[in-house]
Amino acid sequence: MKLLKERSRDELEAALVHLDEIIQHVVHDMEKAPGPGRQPILDLFRRDRKKITQELEKRGDA
Repeated sequence: MKLLKERSRDELEAALVHLDEIIQHVVHDMEKAPGPGRQPILDLFRRDRKKITQELEKRGDA
């Protein structure tokens, strides 16, 4: 598995789009059937999104 710093800008931006879609689905599912089980998953996806955004900012690409 490649580290974030080894990924191209296009790969990172594609990952952000994908994570945004996943986050939207999880939030939608949480609205339909609330429960504590989905929150940790949502937090993980948001954490990953933040790390990717920070990597892009570090490169000056954000």
